[in-house]
Amino acid sequence: MKSFFVCIWILFLTISSYGQSEAIWVYLEDESSQEALPDEIYSDVYYSPWLHAIGMPYNEEHIEVISRHCEIRSITRQHSFSYLSQRHTGPSLYSFGLEQIGVEPLIARGLNGKNVAIGVIDGGFLSANEIEPLQDLFGEGLIKYYRDFITPDLKPYAGVKTLDDRHGTDVLQIIAGQSSQTGIRHGLAVASDYYLARTDHGASETKVEEMYLVKALEWLDSLGVRLVNISLGYTQGFENPKHDYEPEDIDGTSALSKAVQKASDKGMLIVVAAGNDGNKDWHTLSVPADAPGVLTVGSTKFKHWDKMAFSSVGPENLTYLKPEIACFASDGTSFSTPLITGLAALIWQARPELSNEGVKEIIMQSGHLYPFGNNYVGYGVPRGDRVLDLIDQKPLVSRKAIKVYKDSYRVDKQCDEHYVVYHKQDKWRTMDESYVKASRVKPKIKRLNNASFTTVVLDNEVVYELQWMRAHDAQR
Repeated sequence: MKSFFVCIWILFLTISSYGQSEAIWVYLEDESSQEALPDEIYSDVYYSPWLHAIGMPYNEEHIEVISRHCEIRSITRQHSFSYLSQRHTGPSLYSFGLEQIGVEPLIARGLNGKNVAIGVIDGGFLSANEIEPLQDLFGEGLIKYYRDFITPDLKPYAGVKTLDDRHGTDVLQIIAGQSSQTGIRHGLAVASDYYLARTDHGASETKVEEMYLVKALEWLDSLGVRLVNISLGYTQGFENPKHDYEPEDIDGTSALSKAVQKASDKGMLIVVAAGNDGNKDWHTLSVPADAPGVLTVGSTKFKHWDKMAFSSVGPENLTYLKPEIACFASDGTSFSTPLITGLAALIWQARPELSNEGVKEIIMQSGHLYPFGNNYVGYGVPRGDRVLDLIDQKPLVSRKAIKVYKDSYRVDKQCDEHYVVYHKQDKWRTMDESYVKASRVKPKIKRLNNASFTTVVLDNEVVYELQWMRAHDAQR
């Protein structure tokens, strides 16, 4: 059990500007840290030591984040509100990640991942068979196999929470979870078939865990599974320091990266978390996110879609773009990745004839930056309406780079709220990323020293790719 200081602080960090008229109490299970909590945390969030509960406006993201860090005993509302009174109709709200992607057109089409087999290789699925958002999966027999490669004799869905054995449970919930109690839909692939593999031990970091991951991939391949989520990654911190990777090793040539590349070559779509070292000395991807054929996923912020500080970046030495795509998660790329896995399942349900590369291409082309990617967020956040157009084989509006022969450029559209700028030394290697708050102005973009390209994104929608030209190029 993490301290409630952590619970409240994460809650504070995820406060949304989306006000709701509903007021709720979130009752916490453990009272051991009650006296350590401040009485008033935020103007809209209050902890009552008498009730041992958090009072706040209704917000599905608050509930989702709290549930990952605290044991929630119950949630009650203070007055009638339609969201929580519709339990009999099933989930009626989307998690912030699904909201950002804009999944309504896909769900309205009736896509839910049916007849798509998904493998989830992770660190543990503690109590997955007991939590309410996954009850439909178990009740409908959609969990086809569970295999523990670490301790085969351990009771299924057992483990120790403090060793992060619930990590796979959280990942599975983001791929396929939906709650009738809270009214939240966490994942897209609610009707897929699932094959679960536990390969990582939270108490240690050894090379044998990489071997287990390879064995799990081969096992899934033998069962005909074509779509696999891997929210795991390896860099340093092994029990034997000689096994640690160095940044120059992140080039797709490690044994583990070669194994996932082999799976990709065999027709499997492997969706891998980029890693959470973007604001650390390591900075770059973890293994096996560097394999060229896998779909590597980073994390963005919710409102203005630039890179989350923790999200690892693609190495500059690679000859291919990493990550390829990104979307919102507040707690790590482990929880962006399953959103994309669920999206891939819907695409494969709609177009079962597609190859793994075909599904990957649709996801990349649906990104809000496409075709102007970068090694911070890839092609950006996938958009549900663009995915549907690509499924229907409709052409996308083409975007072309604007050649600029001066040291600055004023875009021709107003910016209502904010814009994000990526200065790049070439077509995708990012030199600098900045977020600018603006109000109804036409931004003027100045060239950064040695930048060859600059991507400008107004209000997450309008994209400009500026190609900085030398003065003598204008005479050609």
